[in-house]
Amino acid sequence: TYRIRAYTSWLRNFGPAHYFESILPVYAMRTSNPDSLAVATAVAPSRSSSPTLSPPKPELSFFPEGGQAVVGIQSKIGVKLLMPNGRGAAFEGVLFDSLNNKVLEFEGDQRGMGFFLLTPKFLSGYYALLRSEEGEFPPKQVRYLLPSIRQSGACLQILNENDQEAKVTIRYSSADENRGGTLLIVSKNQAIARVSIPAGMPEVAFRIPLANVRDGTVRYTLFNSDNQPLAERILFVYHPPNLQARLSKENPTAREKVELTLSLANKSGLPI
Repeated sequence: TYRIRAYTSWLRNFGPAHYFESILPVYAMRTSNPDSLAVATAVAPSRSSSPTLSPPKPELSFFPEGGQAVVGIQSKIGVKLLMPNGRGAAFEGVLFDSLNNKVLEFEGDQRGMGFFLLTPKFLSGYYALLRSEEGEFPPKQVRYLLPSIRQSGACLQILNENDQEAKVTIRYSSADENRGGTLLIVSKNQAIARVSIPAGMPEVAFRIPLANVRDGTVRYTLFNSDNQPLAERILFVYHPPNLQARLSKENPTAREKVELTLSLANKSGLPI
């Protein structure tokens, strides 16, 4: 058994609770033909029989913005592809509904990341197929299922505009579904703001300034009037430092020695 722990130097300031940690069991390999590795079985300790290993397949995951998609509300669905070697790759896929009707096409970049917009119409769900490099569906293609669709609820959409403002849009399945609530904003494990959501509106939109928000991840959690969480979104905020450069001469000539003065300040104007 191997334990993998990953963290940055910055995370060491906050303790092991913030580290990534995963436990991986490793088993010995056994083949029926010593000269061929075509059929391999895993030999697990204290097990009488060993399962047959199937060839590894790409892993395609879907991430509805806010946590879950809701029937009748347009949602942004993030897509992530991982190849058997653990890396991303460019891909093309097609989304189908439960009746095997084609809904839309989507694609991802070289990192294996992409997204598409979907307004769910069926509770029975959707599935996706990946295209091969030739643009065809390979035989015995794996069906990748989207996460379950909710009949009612709310979708939380947040757009970071140049790390200066966050455009927040909350859509409810119906006006009656919106009984009011609160949007809790947390940064560095501290609540920095609470925004009251007015009741009786199918869509609520507003902007939140980010100029005074500290760099890092900011968590937005939407609660209903009973303080039950409906949706959550994590936003990354980064304010580049203010770098100024000044030359000792305004119009230097070619090959003339010039002194360069640099000054670096944070958003409050203090030197760093």
